[in-house]
Amino acid sequence: MAKKATKTGKELERRVADAYRAMGACRVEHDVELAGNQIDVYVELKTTHRRFLHRIAVEVKDWSKPVGIDIINDFAKIVKLLRSERLIDEGVIVSAAGFSKPARNAVRTYSIQLLEPADLEAMVEEPKGVKLPQSLIVKQSDAVNYYLVESGEKRRILDNPTLSFFVKLLGVKEIPEWSSKKLSEYNSGDVLESRAPRIVQNSQGIRYLVAREEKRQIPNDETLRALGGDPRHVPTKPDEYLARFREGSPLPEEWGQQWFTSDPKFVRVDAAYTAVFLVCGPICRYIYTPACHEELGKKLQMIGPEEGIDEQELERYVEGISIRSERDVQTVLLQLCARGSGGTLVRD
Repeated sequence: MAKKATKTGKELERRVADAYRAMGACRVEHDVELAGNQIDVYVELKTTHRRFLHRIAVEVKDWSKPVGIDIINDFAKIVKLLRSERLIDEGVIVSAAGFSKPARNAVRTYSIQLLEPADLEAMVEEPKGVKLPQSLIVKQSDAVNYYLVESGEKRRILDNPTLSFFVKLLGVKEIPEWSSKKLSEYNSGDVLESRAPRIVQNSQGIRYLVAREEKRQIPNDETLRALGGDPRHVPTKPDEYLARFREGSPLPEEWGQQWFTSDPKFVRVDAAYTAVFLVCGPICRYIYTPACHEELGKKLQMIGPEEGIDEQELERYVEGISIRSERDVQTVLLQLCARGSGGTLVRD
């Protein structure tokens, strides 16, 4: 009689990796270190909209007994950290012997996906391309808030790039409105803002605009200000964080000057949602609230209908930091009106 082989965690890790490769993953790596944490399997999947990547950290447990709540709690902390650092989009635990009831109950709070070997086989049989089944984007009826609702949880979408990403990913044609009372029936998860343009610098002080899985070097303070940043306060990110973004072409040195001297205009993108941007030269900035839009239009004497464009036309511009507050509005007004733009500042 042949001796029964002893199971090892590496065997199950290979099965997990093979399953994701069969799903069409463009990148699968074993024993990856992210923000100081060892990840058993790291996966990058192209979504149904192929310009986006869905990044997954997988914890593999080839145990003879079900995984308990302690493992869920510990991994949830790692997933929360990696999401906050924008290193992953999802956390998954694969267990050879399943999960305890407390573990399955806890996962509803953390929104971590739990899989068993049989689930891996089912994943391979599904059509390639990441989708988020049973997911819904809704708009709060009594406020300018959008949420991703799935698995009994709501996650607030804080910026237009993230909203646009999920609208495309889910193929949303129309966004329903929900009351605050209906939204209160769902647990609140982490906010979703990982795809917003952001300005960061590496350990050598080189500054980048990071957006849409790409980093582009910012050539000077003028361009950084035009994008909505403050040269005195640029957050430093670990080099391993920036290494995950593909290197785009550096932003041209003259673009900052063009923001300050070009005639400003509003453009409107109508899709499943409506978004309004302020455009000057080659740079656009999303206007987060109607109040900010109204104040800018009033002060710059740009009252009237906005120019309508589609999302492809919007990609001709480089998107900077969103205009979200009264302080942002006043900063923009000082930039445009003090430096000779075509806008005319109207004082109360």
